[in-house]
Amino acid sequence: MPAELKASQVGLMTDYIYSLISSMVRERFLDITKKPNAPFRSASAYFNEFQGVARTKDALTFEAVANDGKYQDALKGLVMEIDLYLLRRLTMKEISARIKIMLKSILSISSVEVISQV
Repeated sequence: MPAELKASQVGLMTDYIYSLISSMVRERFLDITKKPNAPFRSASAYFNEFQGVARTKDALTFEAVANDGKYQDALKGLVMEIDLYLLRRLTMKEISARIKIMLKSILSISSVEVISQV
């Protein structure tokens, strides 16, 4: 995204949406890692500049930490989850739940700032 848009309301909304998507994907990965035969120890997703190549293009990046010596299982599990997640898309229930969590977080931060200013 061009710098002038990043500093505008468009940039703010884009950051909000990126944060929302990243947190939903990370939550899904966290649920997977709680299973006894999880394909990876941990995994995450986040948006960043496209490999530092194009500063005006953003990329959704996925990472996984393999269980001891099970690198192929981790990669297969990660790719399978990305494929399933992108194919089934995010449900409105998931999106609504995540928005509520983010709003509570924002409101609690705002309350702390107001209290500290008094």
